[in-house]
Amino acid sequence: MQQIPTFLPVKSDTPSADQSSLESSSYGEIEPPKKSSLWRWLGTATLVSVIVIGAMVFGIKVIRKPTANKSNVPVQRADLEQFSQKAALINTDDANRVVINSILHATNGVVLTPSAEPTNAVAGQLYLNETSNILYYYNGLSYAALAIDSGDICRNANATCGFTNLNQVNQLIQNASIALQLPQNLLVTASPTFAALTLSNGQIALGTNTLKIATGSTALTFTLPPNLGTASQCLIGNGNGSLSFSSCAMGSGTAFIQGGNSLAATAVLGTNDNFGLSLEVNNVTVASFTNTGAALFKNVSNSTTAFQVQNVAGTSVFNVDSINSRVGIGTASPGQMLEVVTGNIYANGGDILVNQGAKISVDGAPNTYIRSPSANVLGFYTSNALQAQIASSGATLFKNSTNSTTALQVQNAAGSTTVFNVDTTNNRVGIGTASPLYNLQVTGSADDWIAKFTNTLGTATNVGRGLVVEAGDAAVATHRALEIRDKDGTAKLTVLSAGNVGIGTTAPTNELEIKDNDADSEAIISLRHTQAGTTDFNIRAGTNFVITDVTNGTNPFLIGSNAPSSSLVIEGTTGNVGIGTATTTAKLNVGGVTGSTVAVIINNGTSTGDILRLQDNGSSVFTVADGGGITATGSLTITGNILPASASTIDLGSSSAEFDELYIADDNGIRLGLDQDATLAYDELTDDRVELTGTGASLFIEDRLSLGVQTQTLTDDGTANDALTPTATYVRIDVDETANVGVPDLTISETGAKDGQLLAIVNNEQDGSNDTFTITNSAGVVHLPGGATLTLGPNDSVTLIYMSDRWVTLSSSNN
Repeated sequence: MQQIPTFLPVKSDTPSADQSSLESSSYGEIEPPKKSSLWRWLGTATLVSVIVIGAMVFGIKVIRKPTANKSNVPVQRADLEQFSQKAALINTDDANRVVINSILHATNGVVLTPSAEPTNAVAGQLYLNETSNILYYYNGLSYAALAIDSGDICRNANATCGFTNLNQVNQLIQNASIALQLPQNLLVTASPTFAALTLSNGQIALGTNTLKIATGSTALTFTLPPNLGTASQCLIGNGNGSLSFSSCAMGSGTAFIQGGNSLAATAVLGTNDNFGLSLEVNNVTVASFTNTGAALFKNVSNSTTAFQVQNVAGTSVFNVDSINSRVGIGTASPGQMLEVVTGNIYANGGDILVNQGAKISVDGAPNTYIRSPSANVLGFYTSNALQAQIASSGATLFKNSTNSTTALQVQNAAGSTTVFNVDTTNNRVGIGTASPLYNLQVTGSADDWIAKFTNTLGTATNVGRGLVVEAGDAAVATHRALEIRDKDGTAKLTVLSAGNVGIGTTAPTNELEIKDNDADSEAIISLRHTQAGTTDFNIRAGTNFVITDVTNGTNPFLIGSNAPSSSLVIEGTTGNVGIGTATTTAKLNVGGVTGSTVAVIINNGTSTGDILRLQDNGSSVFTVADGGGITATGSLTITGNILPASASTIDLGSSSAEFDELYIADDNGIRLGLDQDATLAYDELTDDRVELTGTGASLFIEDRLSLGVQTQTLTDDGTANDALTPTATYVRIDVDETANVGVPDLTISETGAKDGQLLAIVNNEQDGSNDTFTITNSAGVVHLPGGATLTLGPNDSVTLIYMSDRWVTLSSSNN
């Protein structure tokens, strides 16, 4: 900062001639050179001297700077009359300036001529504004006013020049950056003494223990106490200007005092208006609070303990190091920008954020850290190499800098058991083992399952799938896609890439092959059901193929070894069954029988039920009952003979189950007797009759012979026009008596008559009135005894037999 000359009166007990001459002479106004600021500097120096005294009285701190030894700085004095002769002591330069290299003393002050704002100003230059009469100085950037209130520091050239308040003095010193220097301390004991310092014009007077402040025509006098007060005392006035130290009043609203006080309420330090609050140390603001509550702490100089919070024992809880820009929690000497000692960092409901690219490292291992290698990705590094990363989607990547058989491991709490291991050297994963021998190896030692795959999804539209194994080449059938072994490594189940499944064999040649390697057992497939009322089955293959009903202990199905081809055939389209034959033209075909082998045997055992039953749409049509009885519904067609097992042992029909009709073909009959001595047959070829033939054969009717009945009605009209064609042996005649004109006549026809045929005619009329009829003898037709006409009345009858060409009377009755 540029040194500004200070003008002070120099006191001497014996003034020199030059000094006396100067002090007794009259001073006039010095006209400064054109465009020169010399006299403005002279006025400024005088004004600054007044400010120094005011600062001393009002308690303003004045920056003291050491002055040169006054023996080395000669005092230059000049009056107006001798100015031309003394001009040699004043230097001027080309810029119309007067440079004074020593102290300038103006007895009656310096008067500045009001002017417009100068151009080409230099730092520290003063001027009096011609419009507002306010004193300005140039601070190196712009002009700043030295007057704070609406009044001027010097209102006009002839008025009293002074300061209206303390702020004006403060601003003059601070804004002008003026360094004031005094030749000695302003102490009562100093030499020369300043015990009774009085400034002219009655502005400020300092006497013994008195302070006088004049404002215009009013003077205020304060009497100061003779001694300094003690701690917790305040300087209190008595209303008449007398000041003394006494105990401070306590209570709410009481001022704060040095050393502390008791306010009997919560102490409040702050402002009650719309302004902030600042705290100063050594005239420098070190803390400030805005009217919105924003707080700022700024040291005078940087420090490793610029801001601290300590506990009651004096241990640092929070420390701010402004030298190294570090914050410590639990330490007074943080080694990083943020260091937390003996404690945790806990974010309750918030986040701990790290800028992308920044690192979270381990102390002492700067190459081991966590950072974000790219947007929305968290990376874990060792030796400056990415080992693992997690993306925002949750995708996780583990990548060692070098391959290892233990690239990724999960162990139990004791570290003694490897639960999960990834071998990146051999591309293997182990569960329950740290040294997997396969791409995936699961090892367990507990008495439980070692693996389970569960898919909880499974609805009508979404299929919950289980496990998929893809391996091998389908073109190479021997590739093993899946294999299950026992603990000794013996394969128990093998699935080849072609799809063949082997149980007990590693080389199944078919889709499913089961092989039992134990000599004392059979290969068995068991079918079980847990519901009540169900049956369990085993399918066994050994010396025979057997389906066993395990529940009931039976073998319902058995195929012996070396069974011939087509032992049992079920045709796929119709479901026809072939036994011993592949030709299944019916629902059941039995074939392949040779020699004397029986084709079909049905053994009813001890059952009393039917041996065989054939049904048509649910209704039985043929039944072989227990004991061999056969029941057939409908016609029974036989191309061979029906023979009894032995002679005279089997009946055809029974006393309770008779045949309805027996149909025998023409010229065939029934042969009777063990030697077939008699034949009852129908002779259609020659006689058209049923004949009983055989040597000595005869027909014997023990009880009676019943003949067929034919009814004939005659018309009583007197005309022989009633003819009888016999169709039965017994003919019953009725007479229609409606006409009642005569006796009707009956003629007998030969049509259909056979030799030996008998005919019995009976008159059925019983009313006794016109109820007779006649039979007239007719050659070649009817032969009556004596050739006469035969009359038959009620209940009369005639018996005839046919002989070759006519009916011959055997007998007649006249009742």
